[in-house]
Amino acid sequence: MPTVITSQSHRDDETIEAKRAAKDYEVTISPEFDVDGETYQVIIDGHHSFEAARLDGVEPDFRIATNQDHDAIGMIADGKIDQFLEAVHHGQDYRDAYTGAFAW
Repeated sequence: MPTVITSQSHRDDETIEAKRAAKDYEVTISPEFDVDGETYQVIIDGHHSFEAARLDGVEPDFRIATNQDHDAIGMIADGKIDQFLEAVHHGQDYRDAYTGAFAW
């Protein structure tokens, strides 16, 4: 199973609570890609829903992003992983979305 990573650390508690109340656990993630022999997927959208699912002890409802969701997705198929990671970067170092451990 790929490691789900994120580079966004900002979380709004009110938004998370609203997601929990609505049981909105939909998270858009990238298709799989490899870095140094490890397989990853990046959270593209739904960071608050991911946190709501984590707090509620359920699996997020992952949806794989397409080119229609984000222009950068095509970079994965083209093997331009570094450019893809820059395009979807949210300001922090990439880390495991579940454990917080740095991705690399």
